[in-house]
Amino acid sequence: ATPADVNYTLTFDNIIFISNFYNKWIKKRLEKTDLFFLPISEKIPPNIRFLRDDVHYTELGNNLVAKELHKFIYDNIEF
Repeated sequence: ATPADVNYTLTFDNIIFISNFYNKWIKKRLEKTDLFFLPISEKIPPNIRFLRDDVHYTELGNNLVAKELHKFIYDNIEF
């Protein structure tokens, strides 16, 4: 995680840009496989209600991740 109290801290916009860039890269790689990709960043608003810092969710964010993951598994995996 990027420390919030130092000169080299990334801005929130920088973090969102890097996250989106990485997610697009991962998604492109997974399209060549049989693996699933859940675009969780499209499901969770990028703000401090849901994100504590650049990698950690708040309790509310964790709850939303769990709900989205449950829905994704239920909709995409045969039992």
